[in-house]
Amino acid sequence: MPEACIAATGSLLGISLGDSSFPVGKVNILDLNPLSFTEFLAGVNEHQISEVLKNLDYRKPLDEFYHIRLWTLFSEYLSVGGMPEAVSCYSNLRIESTLLATEEVRMIMHNLLNSYLADIAKHAGSENSTQITGILTSIPSQLGREVNGNAERFRFKGVIPGKNKYQNLSGAINWLVASSILLKVPLASRGEQPLSAWESPNRFKLYLHDIGILSHLAEIPLLKKEAFIPGFYKGWVAENFVAQELTASGMNQLHSWQGGKAEVEFVIQSEGISIPVEVKAGRRTQAKSAGIFAGKYASPLIVKLGFWTNSLTGDNKPTLKLPLYAAGLLADQNRIRRAAEGDRDNV
Repeated sequence: MPEACIAATGSLLGISLGDSSFPVGKVNILDLNPLSFTEFLAGVNEHQISEVLKNLDYRKPLDEFYHIRLWTLFSEYLSVGGMPEAVSCYSNLRIESTLLATEEVRMIMHNLLNSYLADIAKHAGSENSTQITGILTSIPSQLGREVNGNAERFRFKGVIPGKNKYQNLSGAINWLVASSILLKVPLASRGEQPLSAWESPNRFKLYLHDIGILSHLAEIPLLKKEAFIPGFYKGWVAENFVAQELTASGMNQLHSWQGGKAEVEFVIQSEGISIPVEVKAGRRTQAKSAGIFAGKYASPLIVKLGFWTNSLTGDNKPTLKLPLYAAGLLADQNRIRRAAEGDRDNV
């Protein structure tokens, strides 16, 4: 129809999984993600604090007033998430009543998950949809099996009865990844680039594409707390948030690293160098895995995300400490490069 201007659709699952042909050369594909934390701030009319976050100066700690305010809003984001309808509803009701806003968001999430399951049944068939649904609903328990505060890699045993190996579940997992419902983070065994060269097909972590959906599935009552409390929320919640933020910031292929007993939650590939990123939900900051990675693969910078304000320390091996809510800033490769070079005047 040359007279038509624009035809818009969603994930194209009906075409890619069906019998109809794909209109090659006539489709522009855009990657749309749930709202990031900074976009959420704008969505709930917190424009000033959003600008404060986007212009965060790595060299000096953020003013305590802004830091506390951002943590409070961050706790709200972990519950609401970044799905546009949920954010719009929350924005309209939060001033009147946080409790009412939360209840409405929960209903939206409930309906959204039911829509996901109905769409899965429509496009995947009864047998496949059972496996896909089982994997989707298992993510909170999968992530919750922490080891030393880190989310474990995905385990195949026990998700679907009689399906205990990667080859039995790979189709269902790939379906969820292709539909962007799940974010797949392979575990690389080495830190040299490209990290994809050191992947194993059956070693990866799976995160939900939206932290609000994860909170709903896991029944985490985040908004019943006044703010994000260190130690109360497990590391897997923080990890899922960081995976979502990095993806929304344009990092389409994420990696983790594991070497012996050492593990780094995320590795940033930047101009031929690999930078380890540690994620800590509590106040404990003495984890050694990032240092092991940096020493082994000559990383010029270590990044730590946790319950603290920002700082850039160290001379021979600079360490950039950022609050969890600032994870999306890691996509700014120029600032990361300057931090790695120890340029404290321009970061």
